[in-house]
Amino acid sequence: MLPAASGTGPLGKRFVTAFLENHFPYLSTPQTALQLLITGYSPSTTVTITGESLGFRKVVTLGSGQTVPVQLPASAEMVGQGLFNSALVVEANKDVSVLALNYKHQTADSTVVYPLESLGNEYYVVTPGESLARVINAPEFAVVAGPASTTVQIHLKGLLFFGGRYYNQSSPLSVTLRPYQAIQLQSRNGLSGTRVSAQHPVAVLSGHSCISLMYGQSHVVEQLLPISSWGSTFVVPPLGAGYFNFDRVYVGASQPTHVRHQRGGESGVRDMEAGDVMEVEMGGTEALSISASAHVQVLYYSPGGENYGTNYAPFIMNVPPVTSYCLSYHLGGLQGFDNYVAVIAKDSAVPTLTLDKQTLGRSQWHPVAAMPYLWSIRSLGTGSSSHVLEHPSSTFGVLSFGVSQLNSYGSAAVCAKANPAPSCDTVQCREKETCQMVNGSPVCVAQSSATCWLSGDPHYKTFDGRYYDFMGTCTYTVAKTCGPSVTLPSFTVEAKNENRGNTRVSYAGFLTVRVYNVTISVVRRETGFVRVNAQRSHLPISLLEGKLRVYQRGVSVVIETDFSLRVSYDWNSYLVVQLSSSFWERVCGLCGNYNGDSGDDFATPAGALAASPVEFGKSWKVEDGDRFCWDDCHGECKSCSPELVGRYKVEPFCGWITKGAGGPFSQCHSVVDPKIYLDNCVYDLCMNDGLQDMLCQALASYADACRGEGVDVSDWRTPAGCPLPCPENSQYQLCGAVCPATCNDPAAPRNCSSLCVETCQCNEGFVLDAGKCIPKAGCGCEFQGHLYGPGEPFWGDSACTRRCVCSPQSRQASCEAAACRAGEQCRVENGIQNCYPSRYGTCSASGDPHYTSFDGHRFDFQGSCQYQLAGRCQEQEELVDFQVLVQNDHRSRRAVSFTRAVEVRVYGVNITVSRDYPGRFLLNDSLINLPYSTDDGKISMYQRGQDAAIQTDFHLTLAFDWQGRVTLTAPSTYAGALCGLCGNFNGDKGDELIMKDGNVAPNATAFGQSWRVAETPGCTEAGKGERANLASS
Repeated sequence: MLPAASGTGPLGKRFVTAFLENHFPYLSTPQTALQLLITGYSPSTTVTITGESLGFRKVVTLGSGQTVPVQLPASAEMVGQGLFNSALVVEANKDVSVLALNYKHQTADSTVVYPLESLGNEYYVVTPGESLARVINAPEFAVVAGPASTTVQIHLKGLLFFGGRYYNQSSPLSVTLRPYQAIQLQSRNGLSGTRVSAQHPVAVLSGHSCISLMYGQSHVVEQLLPISSWGSTFVVPPLGAGYFNFDRVYVGASQPTHVRHQRGGESGVRDMEAGDVMEVEMGGTEALSISASAHVQVLYYSPGGENYGTNYAPFIMNVPPVTSYCLSYHLGGLQGFDNYVAVIAKDSAVPTLTLDKQTLGRSQWHPVAAMPYLWSIRSLGTGSSSHVLEHPSSTFGVLSFGVSQLNSYGSAAVCAKANPAPSCDTVQCREKETCQMVNGSPVCVAQSSATCWLSGDPHYKTFDGRYYDFMGTCTYTVAKTCGPSVTLPSFTVEAKNENRGNTRVSYAGFLTVRVYNVTISVVRRETGFVRVNAQRSHLPISLLEGKLRVYQRGVSVVIETDFSLRVSYDWNSYLVVQLSSSFWERVCGLCGNYNGDSGDDFATPAGALAASPVEFGKSWKVEDGDRFCWDDCHGECKSCSPELVGRYKVEPFCGWITKGAGGPFSQCHSVVDPKIYLDNCVYDLCMNDGLQDMLCQALASYADACRGEGVDVSDWRTPAGCPLPCPENSQYQLCGAVCPATCNDPAAPRNCSSLCVETCQCNEGFVLDAGKCIPKAGCGCEFQGHLYGPGEPFWGDSACTRRCVCSPQSRQASCEAAACRAGEQCRVENGIQNCYPSRYGTCSASGDPHYTSFDGHRFDFQGSCQYQLAGRCQEQEELVDFQVLVQNDHRSRRAVSFTRAVEVRVYGVNITVSRDYPGRFLLNDSLINLPYSTDDGKISMYQRGQDAAIQTDFHLTLAFDWQGRVTLTAPSTYAGALCGLCGNFNGDKGDELIMKDGNVAPNATAFGQSWRVAETPGCTEAGKGERANLASS
């Protein structure tokens, strides 16, 4: 018998839909029905149903609450893949709702049809049952155009063959649909996670042509909701699960999202990316609650089973978010089915909830874990029926489903009358939030914000205002989300501290922010650059459609999210984290727990209160592979004498901070208490012997705090002797533009009308890029949200298989297939993805001197001339040529020699580190202070502990202690290509004594003499007949 009954759907006057393939194509028997069940809500409602290409047109008239089934021709079913002109258009003079039913013998499902105004431009496909079912035919989905022609981009998650070619994730399918035209796609490779984006609104239907499991097989179909209609909080009752874990709930994401789900005492969390579909088991009698940090879509899938007194087939349906619950529903039962509704309501609403004017009563209701809701399943009887379920003031949710022998259907019920106007009465905000109406909708707005900072060497201020000093040099969690609130976006801020010439104090030198599954790193002195997911990028950039922005503001980089997290770092030592009060009691780390009580800010991850800053800081240490970092001031902590305190707390030192009338900060004293800034300034100068840079940093910290509170600061740099170095083609501005012209202006911060900032303003006609002011014509390329300079190479994927370069002419990036060289592997080091050596070899010379080659061969050689320690001996185009020379001398004993100087020749530059110039080096005969980097960044020189270190961009590193110990580290890309006193680096220490002429040396003396490159004044070598001290290991 044909099912004929009431149905309900969202209200509207214009609809479009299509029918997916259902098991046996074009099967037409007395048991077959392609139907639209149309319900009217006003008297004299006229409805026209048209299938123009089908030659179908029908007009019906409805009364209030009346449902009419409209039988459609079998040719309305779309069969196979392709473009179809079989869409059905419904037009009414008053609001109606539409339910589509595709019924064949033992294979049927229904779906709500949404009006045109509810359609969207972007969807993510979910096809059910892939992990459980025996798929007889194939997963499928269709895209149906509305009244306008539209171009549709389909970004497939799996492989699909269509129109004579294959499509996958890297090759989207693009198609143009005429008005009311549809495309149906089918694939056994899995379609869940496929993204559909259209120029104009479209309808998307998804399901299976026939899926088999348990006690039946069935066609399943559901019209999907566009991203704009998704939600963040859901309650899912167990509809057909019984006591078996066969039912599934699918959760789909369109952006980085943190999802928490709980069913009874079981809970789980997952971080999802765009296109991810999470599958959650349903079973027993416990409802499932879902909370997400961003909007998601949720669908319920039952593969069929034995329950409700029958063996029923699979069905699928949308689960509405709690924000779409309504006050009233028109419900209908289908002929030939046992019909049910699942009702989700607040506890307080249950006594006054009525079905056909009769209260439902308080029995048969069940609690929902972690939600203030109850749920109940109620029968609507067998066969065709019509009902009204309503509440006078409290919104509630309804899911409608039915079962029969080897058959079933399911769909979300949709409200029969408009909800009351949105108001703050229906919203529950977090503590420290206030509800406000924004554009007609209730929005929870943070009441305040708090700031935490690290300054100087380093001094800390927590969100709750506790000040302390902590000198650890490891990586530490500065702040991160903690606690149970899944609706708050998660983030982590970490800082790696470092010594700078004084082992008793440290400074923030490497910042890492993780948010929305994006990792952003900022490195000291890399002004104008950040590292995004291990790729270096110019600024500014905008990611995730503006949810995450990174830009330069004055002399600092700012990392800003759409949920009020704001992290700034001056590429030197001043780090600031700002949060809104939405995160009250929901953060932890060195910045404290943000609960208004500074007394418990020293809480460790275990929840205990640390007794000291060192114990507290150590508890938040993050493992970063640095075996030589420490958590204290590395030895006895230095103190400051009363004499030095008295000297540094007045002018011309830190006294600038507290100077009254006429002082540069006098207007700020009543707004930002200067005492802690004065104390920190005095301490920093004491720890660093009055270093001027420390004074300038301390004054800049107070100036920044004052400007952050909207207080004008007068010129302090001139009287304090702290000029701000500005790049070429710019000029210093005490009060300059917050948003300067850049190569990527659309990525600028949202609010550029805020207070001015201290900055280096580019001259007219120039723009800020990578910390420099360049002509606009010199800008580079934007690629996948990152910004690259002209001619700059970079990796186009995370596996180092696509090498890209920014074309200076087209300002477009072009990519080609690539791979790492032999001896390299693709990985991330220091926040940068690249091809790195798979191993390193180390050669050393120390003492009088004792040598150890790259391959581990040990020998002594006392020559006091200049020798080649190592260099490239095999010409290979991909290997950079270099030479490392050592000059030895005898000091007081002529029988032995010691390394006096080391010279590195590379990239046409000569760098010499000599005992004669401790703490400095010679660059092409010019004496230079450390640290130093060449303009092209290919060579960097710095002090590492007691050593001078020289490092190249191809991972060659030399360390010399200015006394006699030399260590040279070479990457495995040079294996077998080197020569000199350090050997050939081929893994065989038995052939290390190869002389310059290619012959094997008889002893270490002959070997060393062969690598002499110059005779220096007074240099000597042992006679060839002199005994050599040769030992191998």
